[in-house]
Amino acid sequence: MNRKIRVYMSSVAAVAVVSGGIGLAAVVPASATNAAATSSTVHYTAAQLTAHHKAQVAAKAKAAAKAKAAAKAKAAAKAKAAAKAKAAAKAKAAAKAHAKYLAAKAAKAKAAKAAAAKAAKSAADKDAALKAAAAAKARAAAIAAEKARRNHAPKPPVGSPSTPPTTAPSPTTAPSPTTAPSPTTPATPTPPVTPPASSAAPSPTDVPSPTPTTVPTPAPTTTPTTPPSSPPVAGNVQPNADNTGVPAGTVLTVHNGDLTITTAGATYSGLDIHGYLVIKAPNVTVKNSIIRGGTGPTGNGIVNDQAAGTNFLLVDSEVVPQYPVVNLDDVKGWNYTLLRDNIHGSVDGLKVYGNNVVVQDSWIHGLVTYAHDPAQNNGPSHSDGIQIQSGSNVKILGNTIEGQPNSTIIITQDNGPTSNVLIDGNWLTGIGQIASVILLNKPLPSLVGIVVTNNRFYGNLASACQILDSKAVALTQSGNTIMTTGATAKFLNTAAI
Repeated sequence: MNRKIRVYMSSVAAVAVVSGGIGLAAVVPASATNAAATSSTVHYTAAQLTAHHKAQVAAKAKAAAKAKAAAKAKAAAKAKAAAKAKAAAKAKAAAKAHAKYLAAKAAKAKAAKAAAAKAAKSAADKDAALKAAAAAKARAAAIAAEKARRNHAPKPPVGSPSTPPTTAPSPTTAPSPTTAPSPTTPATPTPPVTPPASSAAPSPTDVPSPTPTTVPTPAPTTTPTTPPSSPPVAGNVQPNADNTGVPAGTVLTVHNGDLTITTAGATYSGLDIHGYLVIKAPNVTVKNSIIRGGTGPTGNGIVNDQAAGTNFLLVDSEVVPQYPVVNLDDVKGWNYTLLRDNIHGSVDGLKVYGNNVVVQDSWIHGLVTYAHDPAQNNGPSHSDGIQIQSGSNVKILGNTIEGQPNSTIIITQDNGPTSNVLIDGNWLTGIGQIASVILLNKPLPSLVGIVVTNNRFYGNLASACQILDSKAVALTQSGNTIMTTGATAKFLNTAAI
């Protein structure tokens, strides 16, 4: 049976009233044409309402199924993402573990390599120590043989080391100089008086002493009428312990304290000077003597030839420190000639600061390196056989120069321009040096007038080159030979330094 449905219309919508219940039959918009009507009646059958309701239920079910499917898909995607993240974390952890394994393996290999290097270094150090000990033993034997051969040098004072100590000895007060007898002034000009060989030695004029001292008075301003005997031609015979230093059989007189010479033309012979030798007068000759230095301030030379000491000659003598110390060199200055001298035991053999220097037929050897040298920013000493810092008319002829770690001969121009330097006919030995002869224009733009000829090179060098120079050095060279192979000496040409 069909139910009647009454629909009430308003300006907005129509609502159907069904007997036995209320249901949405239709939404009927109000229009302007029926706005005046307050109500009207539309009849729907139950079948129509049931179909409409079923459609709504189906739509709702479909929407619910769709939402459920979407939620399920979302959950699946979330689970998939979680699985993927878990897999990535697992892979990351595996990669981290592998990296840790590789790092441990590399560390183990590095430790093994370091241990092998340490063992190799230990073996090398042991070998070097053995070689150094053998060299020191050989050097000590050579010195002992030299001393035995000469059999003239008095023993040094008690407490003076026979070999260079590893640290500088504490300064001690040098014995007061003894008073020397005044020599008789000759009636006619004669060569400068040689102090007599007696227990009393000439004392320096510039060294304070408890009592006034006198200085030998040679003939005024006279130079020797007979010049020193002519030396052999440089380079013919290699200088060594047998032909340098104080001649065998010479009787020496001990002089305690510094000897400062201020008398022009004076000659001193046969002295064993336990102090510094300072030359402050022209045309002075010291021969057949040993100069041992003292305990004064560092930076000294055992032999100091100052500006006034022109034409100073040191011949057939030995220069060796009785108190070795850092910053102590054997000979410093300029305007001097060294002939057949035995020079050893200090940091640098010679330092040249000016013009007119001749070093000939001498033996420079056994120089000392200190682990901490203030002059080298507290690093190791740079021991050089001969270091030329400025000057012109410098001749290095027929010498044996060996046993120094930095260089055999080096020119730096640190004190001023250097030119007209002849290095000829020498026996030059270097071990581990960059080069035996180092020629540096620094700090000036150029270095000119350098001649290096007829030298004999020995030893293994770090660069396998015997001479280092640069394009800023005007060098003339020839006849330089590597003695172990007979080959021509090699050059290491660097940029201007």
